[in-house]
Amino acid sequence: MRLSLALLACAGCSTYIQHRAALVPHATPVQALGQPAAWKGNATLGATNIADAVAPGVGDNPNAGVAIPSSQLRGALNLAVTRNLTIGIFSERGLASTAHPIKDTLPPLDDRGVGGVGYSASYSIPTGSPWRIGLALEMTMWRVPWVEYSQCIDFCTTPTVTVSKGTTDVGQIGFGIVPSYQFGDWTFFGGLTGRTHPLIEEKVINNGEWPDVEEGPMNAIVSGGAAYEAGERVQFVLQAHQVLTQDPVAYGPSIGFSVVIGLGPRYPKVDPPPPAPVMYVPVGATPAGPGALPPPVTLDAHSQAVELTQQARTQAQAGECDDVKAIDARVRALDPEYHATVFMRDALIAYCVAP
Repeated sequence: MRLSLALLACAGCSTYIQHRAALVPHATPVQALGQPAAWKGNATLGATNIADAVAPGVGDNPNAGVAIPSSQLRGALNLAVTRNLTIGIFSERGLASTAHPIKDTLPPLDDRGVGGVGYSASYSIPTGSPWRIGLALEMTMWRVPWVEYSQCIDFCTTPTVTVSKGTTDVGQIGFGIVPSYQFGDWTFFGGLTGRTHPLIEEKVINNGEWPDVEEGPMNAIVSGGAAYEAGERVQFVLQAHQVLTQDPVAYGPSIGFSVVIGLGPRYPKVDPPPPAPVMYVPVGATPAGPGALPPPVTLDAHSQAVELTQQARTQAQAGECDDVKAIDARVRALDPEYHATVFMRDALIAYCVAP
């Protein structure tokens, strides 16, 4: 019944053939290193994509009407909620001057770039070694410019071709897993990202509807790179990536580059010194004048102190300093010598406990 009413309502409607194109964002991996925060905050400037080894081309959707910028700039501000959890805001801009139409039949686009703003969150999972597993999420709202050539082919009042231009706001989600390894000032990382790819159909026949840019299919992106800390406040990041899927665009290898500026207090490096040797007092020993041995510590109390120290190290690595301070008092009471020679010589624990 509804279909019949729609057909009756559209009886005598004009029919148009429309030829469209849109400048959509380049497919890129999530921007995370997988390691815990080096500073309480940071500012990042660079390009999620600075060059393509091969120009993007037609993928699995032959009717995709998109152009891709080879230069896509990004600026971000990030805050470490804890040492392992970071949230941020960012802005990206794909330059129209570097756009590659994926095929020659697309109508020409103008000089409007594609821009987006978004939010990010990442978490670094400790493994008890220099290896870390990072989880990252990005949500972006893009403003995508498009152009449309429209010509009436049925029930026409005028046969002329009309040209329309506009923008469409389209959401995009990206999530990734980023294993990484830290070695001194160097961080080596890789990862797998899933990210939606905005899309517009190049040629359609309809009753004159306004063009619509869709969120598009999910793309899989593999990436790898290295980051280097140059001094106390600057880090350089170089990343290469390859889109594994080809819907709607077939990509070749690409690279990105960014500079990270540390803001606020710096977290300590995760390189605690080796424990100092510990001398134990036999059960029953008692002080005997100047230079005498300290009060005896039972093996059970010492074992508890060792176990609590391991727990404190894990809590400190996660940035839970209040819990570390509570453990500090217990270790001090159980084994004062172990507390002074081992517990307080751990760099991460000392960072939490020291005034």
